[in-house]
Amino acid sequence: MQFYLFANKDFRRCINFIIYGNTGFVLILLSLLYYFWNEISLLPKIYMLFECIIVSILVYIEFKVKQSLRN
Repeated sequence: MQFYLFANKDFRRCINFIIYGNTGFVLILLSLLYYFWNEISLLPKIYMLFECIIVSILVYIEFKVKQSLRN
């Protein structure tokens, strides 16, 4: 709800926040996956890698939206 209220005022700043949050999420998830690689079974490994790929695609789309807002 707060994001919606702030996005009406300054959408570029809010999308930066989302980009940094999603990028941080991917980095933390990859570091946890690396650290606990030997202790995790196959299915969670596949799920976490798939989730990293999906969120990375979202970050790419967010960058494209941010660039189109500049123009």
